[in-house]
Amino acid sequence: MSFEEKRLHKRYAIDASGEIIFTDNVIEGLVTDISFGGFHIKNEQFSQDHMGAEVDIKITTKLNSEQYCIEGRSRVVRCIDGCMGLHFIGMETENITALNELILKLSLQESDCE
Repeated sequence: MSFEEKRLHKRYAIDASGEIIFTDNVIEGLVTDISFGGFHIKNEQFSQDHMGAEVDIKITTKLNSEQYCIEGRSRVVRCIDGCMGLHFIGMETENITALNELILKLSLQESDCE
């Protein structure tokens, strides 16, 4: 079974701004994909030292003239070659709604391209 087959949620490609907010530092990066379970973000400052950390996150993007802003808590579950994988662990209702709407739009957009 491949790593992709073990995923609980389908990932969708995205071009979004992301902030990883540590207790003493904020690192900005490019969010490259997102799912109901989490996301990947790129920045050369990420290191294995961040593994397991629980952080606040903020993702902002514009899709089809609609602006999305998602904030919440995440856990760092992967850190390889300047890319960090984070798992969502807590969000307010309005952020869950925004995430659901964004993923719906991304899935429809993906369907239109096929």
